[in-house]
Amino acid sequence: MAASIEHEDRDGVRWILVDGELDYVDADEAGDAILAALDVGVDGAADHAAQRVVLDLSAVGFLGSAGIRILIQSWKRVSERGGEFSVTGMSATAQRVFTTTGLDGIIPQLDE
Repeated sequence: MAASIEHEDRDGVRWILVDGELDYVDADEAGDAILAALDVGVDGAADHAAQRVVLDLSAVGFLGSAGIRILIQSWKRVSERGGEFSVTGMSATAQRVFTTTGLDGIIPQLDE
């Protein structure tokens, strides 16, 4: 299933909602959509990219190496502009991948 990417702003925080699988089949399209959502202006301000971003993975069925690449690219993009990037809603399987790769020491996880 191709991942669906949506975003919304809540109190100045950009929430990016991912639904589907982050695998090699759909990684380029999903990654491009996530990176684009990082750069859309907050609350309609075209020149004000989100400084606080939460990537919600609660509807992600599979997180493979391509998904890990997307997480790293997203974290890097937000961090380079001095922002805060975190993830939330990982399944137990995704959590194991996240921990095994060491990303849990780099990318903060938000408890909802």
